Amino acid sequence: MSAKEMGASPVGGAQATAAAGKVTAVGSGPKGTVGGARAAPLRLRAEGPDRLLPERLFGFNMVVPYDIPHEDPAMVPAVASLKPHYLRVPGGTVANYFNWRSGALEVPDVKEGASNYRRMLVDERMPLSHRLHPNGARMEDLKAIADKVGADLIIVPNLETSTIEEQVAWFEDMTSKGIVPHTVEMGNEFYHALLLDAESLRVWPDYAASMKRMKAYYDAISRFLPKGAKVSVQASASRFHNTSRPSEYTRYQRGWDWDNALAPEPWFNAVTTHMYATFSAPAGRETLKGLPGTYETIYAAMLARTEDGFTRNIRFLEEKLPGREIWVTEWGGGDHAALFDGYDIKFDGAWLNMTARGMLTLLRHPSVTITTYHALFFAGSLSSMFRRNAGAYQPITAASLLAWFHEASRGPGMRYVPVTADGVRRIEARTTNPGEGFTDVAGGLFRKGDAATLILQNAWMEPRSVSVDGLMDGRVPSRIEVMGADDLKISFQDKLPPVEEIAARAVVEVPAHTVLKAVWE
Repeated sequence: MSAKEMGASPVGGAQATAAAGKVTAVGSGPKGTVGGARAAPLRLRAEGPDRLLPERLFGFNMVVPYDIPHEDPAMVPAVASLKPHYLRVPGGTVANYFNWRSGALEVPDVKEGASNYRRMLVDERMPLSHRLHPNGARMEDLKAIADKVGADLIIVPNLETSTIEEQVAWFEDMTSKGIVPHTVEMGNEFYHALLLDAESLRVWPDYAASMKRMKAYYDAISRFLPKGAKVSVQASASRFHNTSRPSEYTRYQRGWDWDNALAPEPWFNAVTTHMYATFSAPAGRETLKGLPGTYETIYAAMLARTEDGFTRNIRFLEEKLPGREIWVTEWGGGDHAALFDGYDIKFDGAWLNMTARGMLTLLRHPSVTITTYHALFFAGSLSSMFRRNAGAYQPITAASLLAWFHEASRGPGMRYVPVTADGVRRIEARTTNPGEGFTDVAGGLFRKGDAATLILQNAWMEPRSVSVDGLMDGRVPSRIEVMGADDLKISFQDKLPPVEEIAARAVVEVPAHTVLKAVWE
């Protein structure tokens, strides 16, 4: 959809639609135009010195109990095509209810004070897990899959419904088989206690009690951890969601208080945080009622929450826990609030652009050393990477986009620098946190010797011409591809976004809502 069709004012460097967001130029270069004459090409440049990336950085939350077809050998090449660095097992919330002996999801059915989340797990996910995987999942099988696809495992032990003795037995068993992972995440999302479920709140009443329980489990299993193993505790994503403490007691207020209490302790190396730039929250859930007319408003808000919200939350954690690594072990496609409100949100061009901006934003922060996208699902849902199709696994949604990042960043010896240009524009969106926005064009350069990959995103509604030859000492790329959506509303839950190879030259046009990959070989 063009700016003209959306009712944008064709004023140089100024207004886009009032609904979608205000546009201003950033930097000292020529100002762009919206809906008017085309600006001079943006001359891309490195934004500061490059840095050495971790050998492994990106991967997937592998929710084993109720979806992943881990028993099927045909799954392995499908996952390998995504080139993941990490697989997080047995998953997120399900890890709090995972019985390692049966390899199954076992959620207590608590009648009094049960949250919608517990009801969903008990009524839907647990029966599904037993139906799909009658023999459960064993750690040795998951380790074998990880080895075949070239990934390391992140393990999330069960600290909620399993005893310390049982977790010790699990780690003893893994030790005897030589498969204890080097990366350990101490439970999942205790800060919101299963969306304020009464039983979960009893176990995780507040930050102090929760940290004490996590430390007790760590003390018991620590002797089984390999040399050099890293352990994380949990932060809420309070500063991602809000810029000030919510006025009413909700999980967001609880998360704000949790994060205020964070303090470094010598026994953990890292802190995890989960950030979902959902379709409903950044613009406010009421905005959903105005669809499709409010679509561009929601899109701009989601991009703004991704760029500014990720940055705000990460910087807060860096200040709160100096020297600790930050693991973003869940982010990406997901919107439980919209689901509970009855909206069938599809993965479309808006979500594709959110995913690209999320990856580029996370890469800006050296403190972020692990990120795992939610999720490695095969059900064909909003957050799935695959759809089961006649016995095969068809890649969908953001699968190919994430593979671009995974392949480009894989070490050892990979260096990275954010890429910008004078004349990029900042879009200030209408969000629940006034002032949030994002730049229309953002990118990053991965380089190892003379070989390099540029991933560049034009997230806004106008094409932008860019000059790429300045990034590699005047060299023109060997190959250029673009991935995107002419219409943001086109669904990619049944297919991958289209990819087109274009002529490799010094100046290229990046269409609206598009991600470009340029390779120097």
